[in-house]
Amino acid sequence: MLKYADENAARYCADIKCILLTEENLPFEDESFDMVISRDMAWTLLEPERIMAEWRRVLKKGGRVLYFDANLQSAAVLMGITFISFSLLHFSPP
Repeated sequence: MLKYADENAARYCADIKCILLTEENLPFEDESFDMVISRDMAWTLLEPERIMAEWRRVLKKGGRVLYFDANLQSAAVLMGITFISFSLLHFSPP
């Protein structure tokens, strides 16, 4: 998948870097990112609260998380957020 992501980034001249990580302790400084995007991943984790805490840690002040998931109801309950639409959940860090 990373190979295809890199190819798509090159095709669209997007300045992004795709890397493979585990959900534990993201190797980035605090407040490093403007946005975190997750798609159909967090509901598969044993400790989703842990990765969501990491997302908050690496987000800059005012940063956003876009969380797409096939299991929206349990994701909303888990994250304590409300639906924006049937296919997109959104929350801002405190």
